[in-house]
Amino acid sequence: MLISLFYNTDPLLSGNLGAFDWLAFAKKHLKAFMQHAIQNFQIPAIDFDRAHAFYSAVMGYDLEVMKTPQFQLGIFQADPGGVGGTIIKSDGLSPSATGTMVYLHTGDDLQPHLDRVEPAGGTIDVPKTQLGPGMGYFSIFRDTEGNRVGLFSVG
Repeated sequence: MLISLFYNTDPLLSGNLGAFDWLAFAKKHLKAFMQHAIQNFQIPAIDFDRAHAFYSAVMGYDLEVMKTPQFQLGIFQADPGGVGGTIIKSDGLSPSATGTMVYLHTGDDLQPHLDRVEPAGGTIDVPKTQLGPGMGYFSIFRDTEGNRVGLFSVG
């Protein structure tokens, strides 16, 4: 969907997108997006402020916010050239516990992030679990919007 944002061809986003400079955004990020099988992910939200507070708490940083008349985004941090993503509130998008899952990379240890899920209003479906020797760890939770999301760490 992000590529279509650059060209304003997405039917969900037709109309005035406000003062955001999409061309500058595209020039800055397009090359990085084209280097990965996954270029972007979006986690739908019903209540943007609640979802923003939840993911900011779980990730341990304040997600950057971008709002237009058509949608609201909370932007996850990503390394330069890495895959980025957002929480999004927009007409036509609905949270789901049964669709595609996203795993958020948490660095060396996912446990501190997982420990913040329940206090922030989510529930834990799968606790920290080793994938196999030297393969890392994962966990799965449900966010405040009803999405099923995973965490991944190397340790």
